Amino acid sequence: MYGELLQEFPREKASLSKFLQPQKYEKLRWIHELSLSRYQDSAHTLQEVASHDRRLRHKKLALSIAKLSLLVASPTTIMSPEAESVDINLAAINAQSQFAEEIIKPMTENCIDNQARVDIALNSLYLGRALKKTHLRTRVVKRALEHLVEDKVVDPESLIDLFTLKKRGQGYSAESEFETYFWALQVLRSADVSPSLRF
Repeated sequence: MYGELLQEFPREKASLSKFLQPQKYEKLRWIHELSLSRYQDSAHTLQEVASHDRRLRHKKLALSIAKLSLLVASPTTIMSPEAESVDINLAAINAQSQFAEEIIKPMTENCIDNQARVDIALNSLYLGRALKKTHLRTRVVKRALEHLVEDKVVDPESLIDLFTLKKRGQGYSAESEFETYFWALQVLRSADVSPSLRF
């Protein structure tokens, strides 16, 4: 439907570009920019879309298309700094996805709802090590787990807490212990890359 609308008036592309400039139209603007072969602009718009989106899959999709647009915009063998920045943010998003899939999901797959998933993960992975039920940090971890099981973006600081505060030996292998710390480093790196693109 939107594709047809954007293509319906080929003589009015300049007017349409001007109309789509406000932030409320950025989810349509990038499609229009791609149709005009303005790949750099499209990538920038998609990064803006990703910076506002709180749904993990949508953010990952926007950043992935932004990276593809940047690669098309400069087809050299050396990745541009902007494409590298997007790649670093994608690595952090992938870290959150992998943590949810490999650590949280297997232990909570039989839970009846998201609150049960949060409670099981909190009790199994966090309580008893350095966290007690009344600690402020426990509430921060619980809120991050709530976002995680709902497939929402978790802020970098809370995500690093999820990765580093879990009990030791709570993974499918010894390698998963080191992997969670590697994920924490990826998230930390993405938080330092570009404040405007923070996931």
